[in-house]
Amino acid sequence: MLPSLTVSFIVGLLVGSQIPYFPLSASFFLFLSALGAFILERLNRFSVRQASWLYGALLVGVVYWSVAVNLTAHDPMIEQSIDAVIDVTGRIVAPVQPAPDRLVMVIRSDNPIPVSGPSGHIRLTWRTPDRMFFQGDRVGFRAMLRSPSGSLNPGGFDYAVYLERQGIDAIATVTGSEAVEFLESGRANAWWTIWNQFDRWRSSIRLAALQTLPQPALGLYVGIIIGDRGYLGPDLRDQFMATGTVHLLSISGSHLGLVALLVFAVVRWVMIVLPADWLLAMTRRITPTRIAAVCTFVPVAGYAFLAGAELATTRSLLMVTVGLSAIWLGQERRLFHALSAAALAILLHDPQALFDISFQLFFLSVFALAGWLSWPATHEGQTLPNEPSLLKSCARWGRDAIVMSGVVTVVTLPLVAYYFNQLPWLGLLANVVAVPVMGILLVPIGLGAGIWQIIVGGNLLPLASLNQWFLEHFVAAVRLVSMLPGVEWHVAAPSALTMVTFYSCLALLWWRVGGTAFRSATGAGVLLLLLWWAWSPRMFLDGDHFRVTFLDVGQGDSAVVELPDGQVVLIDGGATYERFDMGRGVVAPFLWNRGIRIIDQVIGTHPQLDHVGGLAWVIRHFVVKNYWGSGETREEVFYRRLQHSLATQGLQEGVAREG
Repeated sequence: MLPSLTVSFIVGLLVGSQIPYFPLSASFFLFLSALGAFILERLNRFSVRQASWLYGALLVGVVYWSVAVNLTAHDPMIEQSIDAVIDVTGRIVAPVQPAPDRLVMVIRSDNPIPVSGPSGHIRLTWRTPDRMFFQGDRVGFRAMLRSPSGSLNPGGFDYAVYLERQGIDAIATVTGSEAVEFLESGRANAWWTIWNQFDRWRSSIRLAALQTLPQPALGLYVGIIIGDRGYLGPDLRDQFMATGTVHLLSISGSHLGLVALLVFAVVRWVMIVLPADWLLAMTRRITPTRIAAVCTFVPVAGYAFLAGAELATTRSLLMVTVGLSAIWLGQERRLFHALSAAALAILLHDPQALFDISFQLFFLSVFALAGWLSWPATHEGQTLPNEPSLLKSCARWGRDAIVMSGVVTVVTLPLVAYYFNQLPWLGLLANVVAVPVMGILLVPIGLGAGIWQIIVGGNLLPLASLNQWFLEHFVAAVRLVSMLPGVEWHVAAPSALTMVTFYSCLALLWWRVGGTAFRSATGAGVLLLLLWWAWSPRMFLDGDHFRVTFLDVGQGDSAVVELPDGQVVLIDGGATYERFDMGRGVVAPFLWNRGIRIIDQVIGTHPQLDHVGGLAWVIRHFVVKNYWGSGETREEVFYRRLQHSLATQGLQEGVAREG
């Protein structure tokens, strides 16, 4: 019953989130839900008690969202700043995020600030820092504060909302040595001592890796071991995305799960190989499985805290904790109940997590695996021999791994297409190899080296040569696979209606609703939707009208002109920054969502970063027929990158002159 109640509660949260925008539609949905529950009860599909519980859970979700989110929401952030530079003192309340030539800190101000929201948290970026700070330290700085601002592009990534979800009320930037003053160590506060120490351990591992590992091994190592993604290059991220393995770059369920599985297996094996009389005496009080469950939690929790305990990592730790608790209670086969309990705990703490991509992908993947493993058809007709050979066992494991990878890829495909405009079809095979390599080799060896460095100290990372060899070969394999034709398959974001239809068809197939003909039609519907998303045709042309769309790229310009004959003209592409490319993050998604893959004319009005910086990425990933510029040249990196993209695509810059 718990999984059904959880689903009803989630539906209630969804309805509650829409009440401020569509109150009549939400009320009509509640009426239809009540009517549906009554009909199912009359048809003897549910008892009166079950229908009452399910509808009650739905209403609780609506009320909980209204109370926890709608009533406590403050006015939307608008970009504002004060005219004067002010002094701010406060405590660092989140792990410090370092990157080349920069530190990013979240500081809780001691006093109210002019642009403060309810929490008083400031996201401070310190460029060219001259020292390191840690979580819990008190610091002071002088800066001009401003509220975060997001883009105005419908359906695009909204930076202001993202920071608001993290509790950030203001942002600031300082530059140069001694721009941030150290006031007090986090070790002086009893509450912050342990977090300060974990941050120091992370810094020690990071500095040792910087001294001993070159790129790209460095970026991958600090990303998968201590959660620092600031050293990962954008090209490497794109290659992992194309191969469907981008989830390996963040410490989440796969990392913690594999570490937990490895520790659990080792501890349980050690318990079993103990002398027989020891084992017999021990099992009178506690089983080896329970001991393994308890011993597994400590290293997994330590790994999560060492990685910075970010949101996705914390959720994964909660899932592992629920799983270990189920093993302790002897309920490890009740997967759906454990997953439902974890989802409820997260949503009760933060209802808005329901709209977080990490929450959606993680639980959808795990529910898909649990559903597949519990589906009766997966066990029908399978008879295991009394003494299976090693070859047959390996073949069976390989088959099961491919099938489960395929299940996860298909089930998460709509969400990946919606958020990233991409179909990572190669992940079906790539994850079968990449996930075990990451969990059995890269993470254990890298984590062992990091723990060794913490214990022994020094400026060099232990096992640096071994880590570098494995990491570089792993990156080389990903790059090689990402160069295969058709790997990078960009699509339009699916509509909400088609996504609901897709998952409804999957649910009908899993529940085996209807006869053979109905199930065949349902399966055909799933296949047709997949083919439609993969095709993503250009639709809704404007006939004999022009369509001009001005994209919000912050500082700079970008405009898309769609002509009556179907031609597309792109004028400028915004800027490209160290961590965000307007061409990749704003211009390209708009074009994909319009079904545009061919650009007839690309125009760079003048060679400045905020106008042509984003064009380099667009030219590399779209079919461009002509490029026009002003004839001016620059020596900066962004212009050389643009020239390289043109040369790679075999394009010559045409010069547009007056007349």
